[in-house]
Amino acid sequence: MSIDIHAKVLRGGHARPFQLGRLAAVVHRTDVLELATTQPLKAFLAVYDDIHAALLADSQSNLGLDNDRLPYVKEMMDTNCKGGKYNRGLSVVEIALEIARALRPTGSPAELSRLVHDASVCGWAIEFMQAHFLVLDDIMDGSEMRRGNPCWYRFPGVTTPVAINDGLILMAWVTRMLEIFLSDRENHAQLFRMLHDVHMKTCMGQFYDTTSMIDSTLLRPRIPQVVTTSYRDYTVKNYGLIARFKTSYYTYHLSFLFGLAIGGATGMVSATDVEQLALTVGEYFQIQDDFLDCFGTPEQIGKIGTDIEDRKCCWLAATFQEIASAEQKAVFAANYGYHDSVKVARIKALYEEVHLKQRFAEYEAAAVEATEVLLGAISRQCPSFEAGARKLWNRTYKRSK
Repeated sequence: MSIDIHAKVLRGGHARPFQLGRLAAVVHRTDVLELATTQPLKAFLAVYDDIHAALLADSQSNLGLDNDRLPYVKEMMDTNCKGGKYNRGLSVVEIALEIARALRPTGSPAELSRLVHDASVCGWAIEFMQAHFLVLDDIMDGSEMRRGNPCWYRFPGVTTPVAINDGLILMAWVTRMLEIFLSDRENHAQLFRMLHDVHMKTCMGQFYDTTSMIDSTLLRPRIPQVVTTSYRDYTVKNYGLIARFKTSYYTYHLSFLFGLAIGGATGMVSATDVEQLALTVGEYFQIQDDFLDCFGTPEQIGKIGTDIEDRKCCWLAATFQEIASAEQKAVFAANYGYHDSVKVARIKALYEEVHLKQRFAEYEAAAVEATEVLLGAISRQCPSFEAGARKLWNRTYKRSK
């Protein structure tokens, strides 16, 4: 059962200030353990209601949010934070619960329920950070669709300037929810360090991605940007930098770190092995994403793939540049990066000529082998962590969207 936070924070309809960190005792579902055992996704979604209520009450009580703006803020949170696959957030709960049950088999239901709630809050922190990046990334890329709907900045009542600020609010909510629910936990500072480290790395990955279509030797703030014609930076090495920092750390590594921390097993697994697993699976995830962007359908992936039109340094383009003939590269340069269906089709034809679908299948087989080796090594150190991490891997392998 969820306690109505507004009843605790707002007395008689009037705002009543509260101290951050005091809400953990007020908002705490008592049914999440049972749900997490049988329906983990349902349990995870149930905690969203607690977070939603807490953040809105905080905004009204402490940040001056009035009733006129409240509906916009509520819809902004719901539209951008819900509706995804929840792999990042759900895996925190799965990993933490697997570890807790293995290390503390006699733990009370109350203790495990609190652990599931804490893990869910950490999971939602990642989901909110994901929403923050997606709102801003869609603006940077000029994207049209996200999860089968118009991108947030394309909503008629949003506009681009407001959407940019909404993206900033989403990230501010990440730290706010950790303060509200977890500030009295012993590992509070550790969780914040993990979060800020991964956020910094992802921002740098975003920088590498958004500047990838400019020759790096010409990337200077006081020199007008000229879109590359040589594609000299479109290398598998540079692509790996983008995949590592833009995707792997916040999509996999942070989920692993949060799950270990909440479960109480941070020191039981080699940090190097955990990071390498995240980087291996994260690169595979990003290469999958690039492949689906080109060869998947909007109905399948929930968006219109635009990597070709956006001149992205994606895996397909980088790999093509390393194996294509001079003649094929000339055709590529004449057609890549244009919002022209004929040119897009020509690029896809080039990808077929150099057998990129076959190369993807070969890469996938190697990635699966490397992942299984890492999971095996981790299983010998902490079987419960491996069991939780494997669930995330199973959702990643052969995904179709």
